[in-house]
Amino acid sequence: MDFISLLNILFIVIYAGILGLVAPYVGVKSEHYGSYVPTALAVISGSVLWILLTWVGMHYDQVWIWLIVMLGMPAAMWFGGKLIEKRRKEGKSSKPSSKKKSDSTADEIIILSS
Repeated sequence: MDFISLLNILFIVIYAGILGLVAPYVGVKSEHYGSYVPTALAVISGSVLWILLTWVGMHYDQVWIWLIVMLGMPAAMWFGGKLIEKRRKEGKSSKPSSKKKSDSTADEIIILSS
C-alpha cells in the first residue's frame, strides 16, 4: 500500500467524522441508537465503496470514484440510521442495555477473597 492510498482512506475517515458531526442537525439523530452510529455507518460504507470501486478499476484521480463515495456515504448513513431506528422500534434488534452501577443487586456483586 502506498502513501497516496493511506491519504485517501484518511480523507474518507475525516469526511465520515464531519458527517457524524452534522448528522444530528440533518435528522439522523435518534434515541434508539448512540451518537457514534451514523459516523460508523459512514466510515464502513465509504471504505467498502472505495474498495469495491478500486477493485472494479477506478483510479483515485478520477472524479467518479470520489463522487460516488462522497454521495454514497451520507446516503448510507441516512438510510442505515433509519433502518436501525425502525428495527429497534419494532423490537427486532436489541438495544444494548445501559445499567447503572447503583442498579446492581447482591447476586451481581462478586466478592473476591484470598
